[in-house]
Amino acid sequence: MSREKAVFPYEKKPIARTGRDCLMLCNQVAANMNKMYKYQLGAELCHAATNLSFSIYAALDEMGASEKKSEMIQSIINNVISLVLCVRVAKDVNQITLENFEGVINKVVSIKNQAENWLSFINANKKEGAADAENK
Repeated sequence: MSREKAVFPYEKKPIARTGRDCLMLCNQVAANMNKMYKYQLGAELCHAATNLSFSIYAALDEMGASEKKSEMIQSIINNVISLVLCVRVAKDVNQITLENFEGVINKVVSIKNQAENWLSFINANKKEGAADAENK
């Protein structure tokens, strides 16, 4: 049990859980694609979902409210856009069911909203810290 806590310290964070669930769903969708699409579109879908998960964990791992953390959170938002594009193409070529499409989109929207709120919080803390420094 203690080893799991050390390996996965962010698993209780909603954005990390949602990112992992999205990654799992995208891999299931890719596995069910026709052979014609599985190795190009399916691989790109999995790659986009993996990049999204990695960017979430990288941002969670960054300490403090630094400029680097803001950039990492912005990369989460950029990876969301990439994933949405892949999912939309999969829907357009009928390689994803409506149920899975809605599931992925709902997870992606949740991640984007959480990342935007997180970025707003970070920026507010930076401004508050700058105001405190000016008052001293």
